[in-house]
Amino acid sequence: KGKEESLSKALELYRMRVYNDGHEQNESLDENGRLVRGALSHEDVMKVLSAKGTLPMTDYIRCKVRYFCDGAVFGTREYVEGIFESYRGRWGGKRKDGARKMRGLQGAELYTLRNLQVALFQ
Repeated sequence: KGKEESLSKALELYRMRVYNDGHEQNESLDENGRLVRGALSHEDVMKVLSAKGTLPMTDYIRCKVRYFCDGAVFGTREYVEGIFESYRGRWGGKRKDGARKMRGLQGAELYTLRNLQVALFQ
């Protein structure tokens, strides 16, 4: 009651809820009264629940679709800097470097050309 969680904790709790609710062993009735089952395998649900809602790096990246679209270039710092230097003329003179660290990834050193600060999870 009245307790606020950090964004990362809220996302972990949300993921655990979604995975638990979508478990293939869960059954419910749809709007037409038909019996439906969850679509998530027991193995996938158990992985997420045992990790307390923390997703593996590959799943984090898949969830970050916006970086692939709006980030322009995605990869290691060196790779992004190389692309930036190759296309230096497309960027303003005030910009000194190209790599912008991806936000919201735990334990990853991944970069994009654009510093995406809003609507990280789309």
